[in-house]
Amino acid sequence: MRNSVAVALILLASMLAGEHIAQFPLGSANFSSAALPASEAGIGYVYSPEGSISFRGHYGDYIVTISRTEKSLFVSVAGKEEGMNALASEIRLLEGSGVLSASCPALQMLSFSQQHLICIEGKWQACPGAFGCELPSAAQKQAPVQPFRVLPLLSEETQAKRDAFEKTAGAGSGQEKVQEAEEGWLRLAVVFGAIILMAAAAYLFLHQRQAQVEIDSQTLKLLENQTRIGILRELSEADRIPTDLSIKLSKSKATIVEHLEALVEAGLVEKMEQQGKKFVFYRLTRKGRVALLKRAG
Repeated sequence: MRNSVAVALILLASMLAGEHIAQFPLGSANFSSAALPASEAGIGYVYSPEGSISFRGHYGDYIVTISRTEKSLFVSVAGKEEGMNALASEIRLLEGSGVLSASCPALQMLSFSQQHLICIEGKWQACPGAFGCELPSAAQKQAPVQPFRVLPLLSEETQAKRDAFEKTAGAGSGQEKVQEAEEGWLRLAVVFGAIILMAAAAYLFLHQRQAQVEIDSQTLKLLENQTRIGILRELSEADRIPTDLSIKLSKSKATIVEHLEALVEAGLVEKMEQQGKKFVFYRLTRKGRVALLKRAG
């Protein structure tokens, strides 16, 4: 069991390593730097001499960079917490603020395990190598010629590697594509397996904590009263004052206070008194939540 979890976590970590790139060939996206929102606290824009824009990620410890070449627009994330989820989230944020308009849906990117994707005719496709994609000739012919209002992202070294790859890399055989698809599904299955394992572990942990709370017969007998059950249900949603409970349960305030005192004495509810505050709030305790669940079950 432990070995399976370890393998799953290792594979998951390997998938998230490195830089993740979204490539938009000419005509598949529009970018307007004028629509970029004002710098937020901790998120400022860095403009390179070549014209690229970089800024800190909104959802983790990574850097977002936007650039272009003569043929494509690139959006990438790189850093400690980068990943396909971070890249898709940043693209959706750019689209929501009117900075970017793309023909490929960002959420579709989450079904890929590869780190470099290219938007072709409204659908995402995986690039065959680490340094870039060679744009299919059919897509080049169909793409309308229009300039990008974007800024270059890649360093000269990375761009040189990308250009070298585009000259030498081929489309790959059908067998390689099938193998790549199978590996992608396998990694996706490992990710979901790891998520299920973590969810199961969390459930068992919470269940064990609830089991440690003992609810005796006297406490259960205390909850045979429907008004007290109503009080616990209301407190399970939010802390309340007696007046609120009186209105919601259609009972007098004196009756509500009497029941609250009994529940406080049983450890099901706690009184939240604050010095200098006029109102006294009541809060459901962990024992109260467990008792309410047992009573409902």
